[in-house]
Amino acid sequence: MHKLSRWMPQAPPKRVIPMSIILLAALVVVLVCLAISITAFVVATGLILLVALLGVYDRLRLRRLAERRPGESICTFARSFDRRAVDPWVIRAVYEEFHAYFGGTLPVRAADRIEEDLRMDWEDVDDLLGEVALRSGRSLERSESNPFYGQVRNVGDLVLFLMYQPKRGAA
Repeated sequence: MHKLSRWMPQAPPKRVIPMSIILLAALVVVLVCLAISITAFVVATGLILLVALLGVYDRLRLRRLAERRPGESICTFARSFDRRAVDPWVIRAVYEEFHAYFGGTLPVRAADRIEEDLRMDWEDVDDLLGEVALRSGRSLERSESNPFYGQVRNVGDLVLFLMYQPKRGAA
């Protein structure tokens, strides 16, 4: 008998670069540019400020999105799937990885479009997909033959994509 998904092993903690190291690196870049020329200093400072402002804007956007989802959790996410047809381990692994990706602040929905709503880069999605497959016991081999290959647009599609992937160790 398959263990309940709540007994799934926890994901290993992600290594996060402390903000102080990022700020120190930015300061070094600015000082080096200042030593080179005033133009390089102005350009580097402008780029660093632009990246910082975009980061603040994105955090505010995600906070507003999360505020529009009060009371939503993994239970809400799981109810959007047919529980007899979809492996609960896949559901839990997808939810937990996406939730962790957003710092544990955004309740993810199956209908969330990966590019438009979540504004995720597909390389990040591929990284998450590897983690999800590992945690849910799925293999990513022969994914080209998956009917959802190239059709993943939202988080729910990603769950269904993984459902059509073979279990690890299964032939």
